Amino acid sequence: TTGNEYTIDFISPIIGCIARRSLLNAENVHIFLSRSMGLKVYTYNGSGLPQPISDSVQPDVEAMATGQIPNACAVYYRRSYLLCYANTGSSSNDRILGIDLYWTERKSKQQWFRWLTQTFDWMVVWTGENDAGELYAGSVSAGQVWRLDQGTDDDGTNITFKIWSKYQDLGVP
Repeated sequence: TTGNEYTIDFISPIIGCIARRSLLNAENVHIFLSRSMGLKVYTYNGSGLPQPISDSVQPDVEAMATGQIPNACAVYYRRSYLLCYANTGSSSNDRILGIDLYWTERKSKQQWFRWLTQTFDWMVVWTGENDAGELYAGSVSAGQVWRLDQGTDDDGTNITFKIWSKYQDLGVP
């Protein structure tokens, strides 16, 4: 690119993006990682000041490896912002922190989730003419690309996961 394809807007003298690949436009708001007032994820809707949205997952955000923050990357996938970053002690992006923007908009409550992953240098959603919005991630060191939104196993090994729901006492049957 030549730089003419983008508009640069000055929005705040104190809040700026510190990881260029964490910045994206999702549902008419910009979402990005900033260190301006403590390390946080912010949204900006085009007016006023950017607003922090990561308070409920602040321990995860603060556990990002400081020297690797510029390598954090994000995608907008199925109405969620997914931020891939290196955890403390790691030299590669090995965690994904996501926020479900649909839930947040409808319920006025932030719904964050976490993925522990392979090490990814980048993530991308394929949106070409013959694509169906598939989510891919790649690793330079492993020399591999993975499709993340398909299947129930990882090369034959079951993927283990847990789902925690809100506790509700339904009484003794």
